[in-house]
Amino acid sequence: EEKYRLLVEGLKDEYYFYSLSPEGSIVYASSSFETLAGYDLDDAMGRHYSTFFTRNPMNVTAIRVFRKNLEGRTHDTAFIAEVNHPVKGPRLHEFVHTPVLEKGKVDRIDAIARDVTEREAYIDNLNQANNTIGEQNAQLEKQAEQLIELDRMKSRFFAGLSHELRTPLTLILGPMKDLVERIDDPDLRFELELALRNAERLYHLINQMLELARLDAGQFEPQLENADFLPFLREIMALF
Repeated sequence: EEKYRLLVEGLKDEYYFYSLSPEGSIVYASSSFETLAGYDLDDAMGRHYSTFFTRNPMNVTAIRVFRKNLEGRTHDTAFIAEVNHPVKGPRLHEFVHTPVLEKGKVDRIDAIARDVTEREAYIDNLNQANNTIGEQNAQLEKQAEQLIELDRMKSRFFAGLSHELRTPLTLILGPMKDLVERIDDPDLRFELELALRNAERLYHLINQMLELARLDAGQFEPQLENADFLPFLREIMALF
């Protein structure tokens, strides 16, 4: 419980979670959605994702990625889009989307996002500062290294917590699935299935946190191995 409390407390000021229906409407959003995106949860439910975007041309690419996610043509996709915050105005948000499949079709999109406006502004300023000379350039590079190291430390911290949460959650999910199959009482079965779905959603979000930590740390690298290609091809074809 203490580790989970630390995890939630550490995330609520920086990340928010949401789920999209196959049509692209919001069907779930965490409480931090209100703070970071700026919209009441009641107002956000049922709205199409595109209504939160500005008309910035960069969002054309973001909307294309959203559509591919909803069609199941991409998986665990990270991208940046400009979002219209009701109070703060246009803000840059980084998203990681994971399609959840049911019988080969997209059942929903689970996502984790955060406001990276200040980070992106800093990167832009750093690129401009590279045109200067001498001591100013050296000082900016030192600041960048410190920020990168701080970001890596945060990623390692959240990744460690996520690993420790995922192991006991995995041990919980197995018995819960077996118990659901053995229960005949419809009311009790309904309650257990509800608990199981939420436990699976939590497990999925934890995996997304680990992927985001790997993305921040630059650890996405190809892993080559011998494998049967046909099952992999069938899984890909089932998405279309």
